Amino acid sequence: MNTTATKIPLGRALIAWQDIRQAITPDCERCEVAGSVRRGKHEVKDLMGIIRFAKNGPRYMAFDWLLNPTGPIRVDLFTATHENWPLIYMVRTGPSEFNMMILERARKMGYRILWGKGIYREEDIIEPVDREKPMVKTGAMAIPVASEADIFTLLDMEYIPPEGRGKT
Repeated sequence: MNTTATKIPLGRALIAWQDIRQAITPDCERCEVAGSVRRGKHEVKDLMGIIRFAKNGPRYMAFDWLLNPTGPIRVDLFTATHENWPLIYMVRTGPSEFNMMILERARKMGYRILWGKGIYREEDIIEPVDREKPMVKTGAMAIPVASEADIFTLLDMEYIPPEGRGKT
C-alpha cells in the first residue's frame, strides 16, 4: 500500500512502472504490470507486477519506489512460472470481486482453481481435513492454459478485458 495513503494519476504510475521495469529487466524473462494500473483506473494507490525470472528468484518482493514530489508508492512484485503465468496475472489484476466470480464459475463447471498452481478437475482435489488449503491428488495434472483468454474459454465465458473487470 502507498505509505503516503494518497493516490497518484495513472500516467504517473505508468512512468514509475517503466522505471521499475527497466531496473529489474536484466534479471527477468517477462515483466508485466497488473492490478489497478492494468485495469486502467484513473488514480492508483500502489503498483503491482508479475515477473518471471530467467533463473530462480524470490516468489515475492515488496518495496517503496520514490516518486517526487508525492513521496513513495508501494510496489508488489509476484513471480510466476511459464505454466502458472495466466492464473497469477489474472488474480493479481483483480479486483477481488472478479476473482471470486471466476472461482465460483470454475466450481460450477467442475473445476477448482488453485491460484499459483493451476486449474484442476474437481475430482483431482483432496479437501483438507486438518489443513487450510486443498491438496492436489498425486499424479493429477493442471489443465494447461497459455493465456487469460484460455481460462475464459475453459469456463465457457466471453473474454473480459482488464478494464472491464472492475470499477475504473
